[in-house]
Amino acid sequence: MRRLLRANFARLWKDRVLWITTAVVCLFGVIVCISQYNAMINYDVDMSGEFPRIFLNSYLMLPMALAAFTNLFLGTEYSDGTIRNKLVTGCTRNDIYLSGYATCAAAGIFMQACYSLVVSVIAIPMFGFKAEFLKIMGIGSCVGALLICSEVAMYTCVSMLCQNKAAVAVLCQVGTFALLMLGSYLANMLTMPEFYDAAKKMADGTIVMEQVRNERYLTGSARQWYQFWLDFIPQGQGYTIGGGMGTDHPALLGVYSLIVIAGANLAGLLGFRRKDLK
Repeated sequence: MRRLLRANFARLWKDRVLWITTAVVCLFGVIVCISQYNAMINYDVDMSGEFPRIFLNSYLMLPMALAAFTNLFLGTEYSDGTIRNKLVTGCTRNDIYLSGYATCAAAGIFMQACYSLVVSVIAIPMFGFKAEFLKIMGIGSCVGALLICSEVAMYTCVSMLCQNKAAVAVLCQVGTFALLMLGSYLANMLTMPEFYDAAKKMADGTIVMEQVRNERYLTGSARQWYQFWLDFIPQGQGYTIGGGMGTDHPALLGVYSLIVIAGANLAGLLGFRRKDLK
């Protein structure tokens, strides 16, 4: 296992895809900072408390970068025959699978660390920093690290069970996009206001505003069900952590991520043991 990890990390730092995806993630951070600064300057929006949200905003788009990197990094081992060579030299399938997962998870955390560094350098002079931000950012970063590992576990499972890089790339990206859309839908439903203002015309012709109950507002078990899926789906968690929704149960998000990590890796290991490596 140690030899595999050393070889993987030696290859990782030379991998162009890692640096390209990291650059894209950092560029996203720069764009977010500039757009928020423009809103503050041009529209006089108060951004003094926005730094934690900007700092954690990468979890909304990081899944796309992780899907691309994991697929290409692990798919190359199939196309180059590296996996077969590792088996010939006595490495076990479990060690090959887990070392690949650990390497890709480390790459994902590296991307997030680079984003955090770039955003901190740019955003702190723009929007300022307060001591109370540390708790929000610390909890978000810890839960976010588990979130990255859960997303990588899903992509590793798909990438290690299918040798067709093109098919895996399409499946991972389309699947990620679909789950992001599902997460967006769940977040929108949960953030709907219970009441909204509506204009009503009186008998004398005057217009008055009154509060009307939102018929689509979720209550009871339906709201709990929507909240569960938003918290459980890794791409849904991205909206909770990076979308500014916030949560009063960060530990539960971490537990859900651990469940996804265990489930995806178990399924991947069982499938990889039985896979016919051509």
